[in-house]
Amino acid sequence: MKSENATNNSRATTIAILFTDIVGSTRFFAKHGDNDGLSMIQQHNRALFPLIEKADGRVIKTIGDSIFAVFDNPADALCAAFAMQKKMEEER
Repeated sequence: MKSENATNNSRATTIAILFTDIVGSTRFFAKHGDNDGLSMIQQHNRALFPLIEKADGRVIKTIGDSIFAVFDNPADALCAAFAMQKKMEEER
């Protein structure tokens, strides 16, 4: 049963949800095996977690080769996304 108070006190907020995905990871795992695949994902996470945190985001969890993060401010999510893309370009 929903409380009438809860309805009256609720308010809408805007957040941003960000997901990453490693393109080609399935092929990488098939070609190089689980150990190298896991190492690649760990390297990805070590490179990107700090950028998410620097932009005031929070990593909620990892899902396979993806990171699920949330930001209270959508502009911060964009800053993190641009920084992450730049970092991945530098890593190539």
